[in-house]
Amino acid sequence: MLERLSLRIRVLLFFAFLALGSIAIITLALWVSYQRIASPELLSAFINAGLYAGFGILGLSVFVWLLFDENIAKAIEHLAANLRVNAHTDTTDGIITKTGRYLGDLSPATVAVTKRLSEAKYETTEEIARKTAQLELEKTNLTKVLSEIPQGLILVGEKGQISLYDGQSAAAFENYHPLALGQPITDYFCEETLDEIQQQLNDQISGAIQEIRLPSSDKSIEFEASVRLLGEKLGFVIVLSEKDHGLAPRPLVFDFNISEHLADKQQASTNLDDLCFVIFDTETTGLSTKDDDVIQIGAVRILNGQRINGEVFDTYVDPERPIPAASTKIHGITDEMIKGAPLFISASKKFHAFSNNAILIAHNAPFDLAFFKREEHKTGCAFNHPILDTVLLSAAIYGQSVPHTLDALAERVNITIEEKERHTALGDAIATADVFLKLLPILKAKGIITLKDAQIAMRKHQRLLSVQNDG
Repeated sequence: MLERLSLRIRVLLFFAFLALGSIAIITLALWVSYQRIASPELLSAFINAGLYAGFGILGLSVFVWLLFDENIAKAIEHLAANLRVNAHTDTTDGIITKTGRYLGDLSPATVAVTKRLSEAKYETTEEIARKTAQLELEKTNLTKVLSEIPQGLILVGEKGQISLYDGQSAAAFENYHPLALGQPITDYFCEETLDEIQQQLNDQISGAIQEIRLPSSDKSIEFEASVRLLGEKLGFVIVLSEKDHGLAPRPLVFDFNISEHLADKQQASTNLDDLCFVIFDTETTGLSTKDDDVIQIGAVRILNGQRINGEVFDTYVDPERPIPAASTKIHGITDEMIKGAPLFISASKKFHAFSNNAILIAHNAPFDLAFFKREEHKTGCAFNHPILDTVLLSAAIYGQSVPHTLDALAERVNITIEEKERHTALGDAIATADVFLKLLPILKAKGIITLKDAQIAMRKHQRLLSVQNDG
C-alpha cells in the first residue's frame, strides 16, 4: 500500500511516526520514573516535563520535515520528472543542478548521464534524418501531385475507415460532415449503397470499376462517383466526379495504418498511442462559465500518435454582445473581427461533428467544456466524450509542487509557443497538442499506458482544478 503513495507523503509519514514514537518513549520514561519516585507532589512537574518534551519534539520534527521535504523530497521528485522528460522526449536540456544541490553526487551524476543520453539521441536523430530526407521529399512531391488532381479521392481501409482523402473531397463535405481520418465511411455515404456496390465488385474481375450515383449517409446529397476494390486487405477507393466539386486543391491527408491501429473499440483499455484525440481551446468574453460567452474555437486532431496538419477547426463565434476591453487586451479579438461569424449554436454543432468519436483534450478542460455543455439543450449535441486534461497529466508526471500553466509545461518539454499564437484558440490548441505528444512517452514510462490509466492518474490530482473554475 505504501508503494502507491508519493515520496513526499511517505517522508511525511516517516517523520510523523518518528515524532509520535519519540513522544511515546519520553512519556513512558517519565511514567516509569514517576512510579519509582512515588511522590504525588511531583506529578505536575512530570506532566509539564512531558508536555514540554512533546511539543519540542513535534516542533523539531515539523521543522526538519519541512527542510527535508523542500530540499530532498521535492528535489528527488523534480529530478525524476526531468529524467523522464530527457529519456522519453527529444528535449536536450540538462538537469538543473540547483534543484539537487543537497543530494550530493546524485545530481552531478544525473547531469552526466543526461548529457550522454542527449548526445546519443542527437547522433541517432541525425542519422535517421539523413536516411529519411529523400523519402520525405518524395512524399511531399507525391502529395503535391495528388492534391492537384481535380477529382476527389477517398481511400477506405479494409475495416471501413478512411485512410486517405484529398482537398477536393474535404471541400465536398466541408459544410455537411467534415472528413476525418479513421472515421467510418458510412458516416458520410449511404451504407446500403456501399454494401451493394462492394458485392457487385466482388463478383467481377479484380480491379473492376463501378460507376454509380452515391448518396450521402442522410441522402441529402448525391455524388457522381466511381468505386474500385483494391484487393484483399486493401479496401477500396472512391473517386468523386470533378463536375460535382471542382474546387481549388488543398492538402492531401492520409495514414495508411488506420486499420491496424483502430481495430480495438474498447477505448478505456486501448493504448493512448492508438486513440484519436481532438485537442481544443476557446477564447471567451471573460472567465465566468455561467455569464460569459465563447468568441473563438480552435481544435486539431491527433491520430496514431501524430498531429494531422490537414485536419484543423478554427472559427470566430459571434457572442451577440460586445467584447469587454479587458478580454480583448488578453486575446486581441475585437468586435470588428467577429462580424459575420457564426453564432455559438452553429459553431458548436460543427465542432461536435469535427470531434466525433474522439477523446477530447484541453488545458484546464472543465473551463472550456463548460460552455459547450451549458448550451447542449439548444444545440442538441451531447459532449459526453472521454476527457483528458493536460494540467492533471502534468501533475501526474511532475507532482503538484511545480506550476502547471501551459507556458510552464511547454517550456518544461521544450515546446516554443510563438507570441502571436498565444491566447488564440487555434494557437493554444496546437501548443497543447504538441505538449501532449511530448507527455505521451513520459506517461508510458510511469505506467500510464491506457485511457483508463490516464483517467485514474488524473483523478488523484483533481483538486488542482477546483480553484481555477467557477463551475
